[in-house]
Amino acid sequence: MVIPEEYIIQKFYQHAGYPKYTKSTNTYTGGCPVCREGKSWGRKSRCYYIPNDNVICCHNCGWYSSTTNWIMEVESITYKEMMQQIDRCDYEYGIPKEQETVAKKLSEDLPRDSINIFDKTQLSYYKNHSVVRKAIVTIVDRRLNKATNKPKSLYVSLNDYTHKNRLIIPFYDNTGRCTFYQSRKLLDDNTPKYLSKVNSEKSLFNYDNIKSSADNIFITEGPIDSFFIENSVAVAGIQDNSRQSFTTLQRQQIDRLFLMQSVWVLDSQWLDETSKNKTRKLLDSNQCVFLWPKDVGTKFKDVNDMCVHFNVNHLSHDYIMKNTYCGAKGILKLNQIR
Repeated sequence: MVIPEEYIIQKFYQHAGYPKYTKSTNTYTGGCPVCREGKSWGRKSRCYYIPNDNVICCHNCGWYSSTTNWIMEVESITYKEMMQQIDRCDYEYGIPKEQETVAKKLSEDLPRDSINIFDKTQLSYYKNHSVVRKAIVTIVDRRLNKATNKPKSLYVSLNDYTHKNRLIIPFYDNTGRCTFYQSRKLLDDNTPKYLSKVNSEKSLFNYDNIKSSADNIFITEGPIDSFFIENSVAVAGIQDNSRQSFTTLQRQQIDRLFLMQSVWVLDSQWLDETSKNKTRKLLDSNQCVFLWPKDVGTKFKDVNDMCVHFNVNHLSHDYIMKNTYCGAKGILKLNQIR
């Protein structure tokens, strides 16, 4: 079976570091994912895909083989599994060979070459790219484009080594600067579902959307849940074995909102043991937590799941507060969750 060139190009862009296309020679270059190129990673491009010869080679480690063998090597898959990928036609639109740059101003705090999915100009240029299309499908399916508390931008990076081909969720502070970000996987690969910006302290997601005149601030575990609750922030992950709920930076941000009552909205305590354990620790410290009613808590694992099911763009404050408990009363209610 002939391997479609578009499929090979997509895999090269997915695995090679900082890939580039040279139109004059019809050659693709990038960092070699087989040997990682030692100390020159990020500075030199020694891996070559030559479509005319159907080979991929590396001038650092000496790899020289067919594109089929290269894909099986870097993805640790069998020939049969590769054929199954091709049958799914994930590569249909491939990677645009023209490397013209759409004029755009991006924060240096974002992953390399980030594309703003909410920017019509950028989206028009990249809309036929398979990964961008996958991001759009994910955003629409999860109602992220309609959510009442969505961030001002969502991104995809096609070149960043760590966050390539993932949905980038930016964390802005009250000045509008991106101080942190998380990325969510889009492709069916072996990477973690969420990755965070390396060597950076977590800030609060959606901090720039807080209205200081409100009575309550709602704190979710993940950023996507915060999309659906007005006046909410997210801590980007919890640990049930720790009584520390915030990073130092997040604590500083929360302390600036001292006149507002904090209400935690975690994943369903009926379905998530980590959430249940964290809920108990929060209630033990006399904090207030939304306890999922049984009728929805046994069906949906988080706020986003519930909003998608009911085709709504937000979870009302009245509903949250009706099912919010603090301290000892909350512990008694939590004990009813089996």
